[in-house]
Amino acid sequence: WKKEVKYFTPNVAQSLMLDIWADLERGSRAIHVIQLKARRLGVSTLSELETARRVQFLKHTNAVVASADPEKSLQMADMIDFCWKAMPWWLMPKATKISNRMPVEFEEIGTGITIQAGNQFNGVARGATPNIYHVSEIAEWVDAEELIDGALLRAIIDTPNVWGMIEGTGKGRGNYLHHTWLQAKKEWPQG
Repeated sequence: WKKEVKYFTPNVAQSLMLDIWADLERGSRAIHVIQLKARRLGVSTLSELETARRVQFLKHTNAVVASADPEKSLQMADMIDFCWKAMPWWLMPKATKISNRMPVEFEEIGTGITIQAGNQFNGVARGATPNIYHVSEIAEWVDAEELIDGALLRAIIDTPNVWGMIEGTGKGRGNYLHHTWLQAKKEWPQG
């Protein structure tokens, strides 16, 4: 709120989310989380920080970041770019591809990030095998079921190095977000 750049210190909501991720990670599980958004809790920021961290430091990471439309997707990517620009030069791998003035590929460690949108006509991550994803505002996607379930999630091989966040603001009942939330709630005890 003071508009100062600071080292990350998790708030209460972010700490709770980190605990959930840690529990799944301790169980050697793929981390797939659906988050019903509430404004200003910092879960989107935390998700972008985790995406940035994994792309920056974990070899063979293929990440996808997508929101409802290209502008919102770029806002998410800007969080990652902001984080990377604040890094000391010696912590950043050498960028081998730039898109929208942001590094999107680090060939020496085999990592990359793709920025997509929920209003596109092809499935998200079609033709790729991501192990990191953050999709947001899914209640506003043109065909979330096809773009996420039919494309993105089918492309992922569940291994312990998978991390993913699906989030959206609740916008009614009977839609993709509502059905996915109910399914995740029912299946949470099984992991």
